[in-house]
Amino acid sequence: MKTLSMCGLFALLLALNGCRHDDDNNLENVRGYRPRYSQEAVGHIVMQEPRALQRPGKIYRYGDYLLINEYNAGIHVFDNNKPEAPAPIGFILIPGNRELAVAQDILYVNHLDNLTALRIDDFNTVVQVSSRPLGSPYYSGLTSDIPPPPRGYHFECIDPMQGYVIGWEATTLHNPSCYAPK
Repeated sequence: MKTLSMCGLFALLLALNGCRHDDDNNLENVRGYRPRYSQEAVGHIVMQEPRALQRPGKIYRYGDYLLINEYNAGIHVFDNNKPEAPAPIGFILIPGNRELAVAQDILYVNHLDNLTALRIDDFNTVVQVSSRPLGSPYYSGLTSDIPPPPRGYHFECIDPMQGYVIGWEATTLHNPSCYAPK
């Protein structure tokens, strides 16, 4: 019985030693997001030349058009008169955009921390009709000009000296101290 107790005590000491944390060796690598910076202020919604799909999201059919969301960047517009070969028309730059809906020639999008309505009678000109704040709960002290990091993930804290945050890229972070709650 004494041998069993000694073995148990030894196993307990061995297990506790494995749980020891040295400040120098407290390495925690987690999947998270790092901000992408630009030296120019963002915020304007503009129609641009077509660009390649990089992180496509939702697809929305609107009349003879296909609208394909580019995660946190904007919306690709395609002429869908020939569904077997949609032709790119342009890209609507909408920083922070992830959602879209259309009703009666009005495109509704989230733009940074706002719900924005755009008139899309034709896709040569995109006119902003209105915009109202959404009040994201996970901004927590950030200005509404900054697209939020994905919810439920750690992220590298924003450094205003690096420029303006224009988006986020997935990466492995070392001991991150910022978190975007779900």
